[in-house]
Amino acid sequence: MPLWALSWGPPTATVHSRTAKVFETLGDRRRAAAMYGAATSRPPGTYARIVALDLVAQAEMQAAEGSVEEACATWSRAIDHMDGVQSKRTRKAVGNMRRDLSRFRPADCDARPNSTNAPATSSATAAEPHTPGRGQEVTDPARLQTAPPRPATVTEPRPTADGLEERP
Repeated sequence: MPLWALSWGPPTATVHSRTAKVFETLGDRRRAAAMYGAATSRPPGTYARIVALDLVAQAEMQAAEGSVEEACATWSRAIDHMDGVQSKRTRKAVGNMRRDLSRFRPADCDARPNSTNAPATSSATAAEPHTPGRGQEVTDPARLQTAPPRPATVTEPRPTADGLEERP
């Protein structure tokens, strides 16, 4: 295995990840999801960014196959691995995850203002129920089959003297 490929982790996990990408390209989402799952077999606490991205890819394959509950569980695991990771790809993955899950948000959520564009004064009283706006989490299972997972807190990259992103 080339030296540069070892930066992705153990060879077996790397081969699983590359195989998953081949299955994905061929349109075999079921096998791609299985291989992405196998690619997460890196030692615990290591390669957090790579594991998170493999989990995101697995969840995308599961969602595309219609296994939304399974995809949400996998996305949740991916977000857990993103804790402390500073990466453009993980930030993009969170954005894509929110976009993919937005189709499961109730339609009335899009019509309501969110906290950033709500008027300063509101006619709502404490007795009226609050309907979440765009970007706010829906937690009432009666209103939504699958509540979207909380987005990961991903910090902005810190520039270094050589201009590269500093990563933990």
